Amino acid sequence: MKVLVVASILFVLGGSEGIALYSSPTSLRLTKRQAIDDTFGTAPKTIIYRNPRSPTDQPLQCPKPPIVQNFQPEKYLGRWFEIERFETPFQTGHCVTADYTLLSNCSIGVSNTQVLSNGTVDVAKGVAHSAGDPSQGSLTVSFPEEERQRGKVQSPGNEGNYNILATDYVNYAVVYSCSIADIRGKMMKFEFSWILARLPRVNTVFLQRLHQWLQNVGVPVERYARTQQARCKYTTA
Repeated sequence: MKVLVVASILFVLGGSEGIALYSSPTSLRLTKRQAIDDTFGTAPKTIIYRNPRSPTDQPLQCPKPPIVQNFQPEKYLGRWFEIERFETPFQTGHCVTADYTLLSNCSIGVSNTQVLSNGTVDVAKGVAHSAGDPSQGSLTVSFPEEERQRGKVQSPGNEGNYNILATDYVNYAVVYSCSIADIRGKMMKFEFSWILARLPRVNTVFLQRLHQWLQNVGVPVERYARTQQARCKYTTA
């Protein structure tokens, strides 16, 4: 049985105020496609290891934050600017944007852009589709070019790797993913999150309140790092 949780966030973004209200089941749909790639050993804050043979280790657990219900993908389309993110080995740049477009097969085109430290503009093209129930903000995102280069990596289970915890579509969105997998005899926890906004900067009070709400639903807010969005020359979507 699904238990509905009604959550509200008071936000202040770009001088506007309002309430974002939504309901979400406490059931969890959390993974990350790249989670079992060997290169992830370079991100200790993102990945936690446990040896299942050790009786002294506490079992790894993922928090169970709510996922947006009555998701409206057409309102989610367009450009988002990355405000904060968990540290990840596959994303190290600044001036980060994410552009979403509706494709002819009703899936969503994904274009993630970042500027690397050497000034190179790095673009990753992908496709997103519903992870199961289209009324929920739980999506599965894949990047075909990366899969051609590395080979396809299977995620544990049949779960979404892009879970929208909160959004009002016109100001902000919070994306979260957490999965636990047994990789070559080691239990691994992979945890990622992004705070996005329609503008490159957000009000500090809004961010503090959003952090408080995220902490209340179990997301480790101390892992967020601010994304540099100053002196950026953004590409055209």
